[in-house]
Amino acid sequence: MIRVDAILCKLNSSKLSDIDLFRTICDSSLTDGIRCPHCGNTSELKRHSVYERALISISEGRRKEHTVSITRVKCHCGKTSALIPDLLIPYGSYSIRFVLYVLWKYLTRIKTVEALCDEFHISRSTLYHWIHTFISQYNLWFGAIKEIDVLTSSSLQLFSSIEKLPKLFYKRFRFSLFQNHQATLSGT
Repeated sequence: MIRVDAILCKLNSSKLSDIDLFRTICDSSLTDGIRCPHCGNTSELKRHSVYERALISISEGRRKEHTVSITRVKCHCGKTSALIPDLLIPYGSYSIRFVLYVLWKYLTRIKTVEALCDEFHISRSTLYHWIHTFISQYNLWFGAIKEIDVLTSSSLQLFSSIEKLPKLFYKRFRFSLFQNHQATLSGT
């Protein structure tokens, strides 16, 4: 897997929807300057194939489901890798902004957990998993400086306002925000 910068800047500031961001990235030249995670080469990545996956995003406060095409590239070393824009959570269907939006709605406490989960078509265990993952990754990012025990609106706002957070987080920890499945030693 190769993470592609999705021009997110700040997670909550983009006026483009997740699907529009995805299309913008896919229309651009994806392989320029991208390094093979296996051999490190940057000049020999060729488009190899595509596969479809789901993208669940947020648009105007509502859950939207899309089918998107993911490009795979092949390096001269013979290995293939998928080009995954960093707005997508690897090995899952949800966009990072969808998860952060649901967490924000959870914090407003306007609806019960059950009503919130029904509105966004997620299970309670998924919501609580996202809360736990957010707290864990927030503490990983900020370390001992600003460690938290519970999800708060200020922690969510601070985390969401960091410029290019998905890219920086991946670069620092070698796994993506809200990623469940950990990468193998080979980087795939």
